[in-house]
Amino acid sequence: MAKKLAIWLIFIKSLMALRMVLNEVLGSRSKVAILRVLTPLRAPLTGREIARRVGIAHYAGQRSLTALTQLGVLKAWPGGRDTLYELDRSRRLVTEALVPLFQYEAAGTARLEDRLKAIGEELAPRVVSVVLYGSVARGEDTAHSDVDVLFIIRHSKDKSRLHEAVVEEKTTLEHEFGVALSPLILSMAELKDRMRRGDRLPTTMAREGQTLFGRPMEDVLHGSTGHHETHRPARRRKVSARGPKSSPDSGGPK
Repeated sequence: MAKKLAIWLIFIKSLMALRMVLNEVLGSRSKVAILRVLTPLRAPLTGREIARRVGIAHYAGQRSLTALTQLGVLKAWPGGRDTLYELDRSRRLVTEALVPLFQYEAAGTARLEDRLKAIGEELAPRVVSVVLYGSVARGEDTAHSDVDVLFIIRHSKDKSRLHEAVVEEKTTLEHEFGVALSPLILSMAELKDRMRRGDRLPTTMAREGQTLFGRPMEDVLHGSTGHHETHRPARRRKVSARGPKSSPDSGGPK
């Protein structure tokens, strides 16, 4: 009886320790972002390089890296003038919980992008481009961010048809991926008219957006006549899951 009680107490203690580690790791945006960068890698990175890829100051990144190392999630050792870090894949918490979680996230983002690209392919040549923009494209999204998607069409007369197609897909995608889509549908003429009126949104979209299908926005905005099929960059943006929904043509990045 005493032996069983001792085993049970060890189990409870281990479970509490696991919860503490998960709370510490998943309760911090910087720690989550660091793990998101390191999960697909098999080679270590310096602390400065990790901070650069995450988009945070070096000192802030160093605090999170030190905490993750103390929690046993990362391994660290001297590497010249900086410290090298990588996931400690000898830990079951890392290989059985954290790595699968971030791999699932990356795969879900890829599937969502593929579905959005498929809408553009299905409605081509009426659709010129499908562009992911806003906080998701910048990698600054939170659980409350919409997934902002711009559909550029050749002619305004095609807007109603595309609107129907997007609304039809919107509910399905939001339920499947747990995100809120905020589609914006504009013709090429409307985009250029916005630029002439001093609207900064088209320029911001071109600078920060990720083209999922069709012509790059720079070509659309500045009058290139060639047709260019773009390919998704190797580095994907993650998408944070959320529940509430938004309506098409809401406009503006979140």
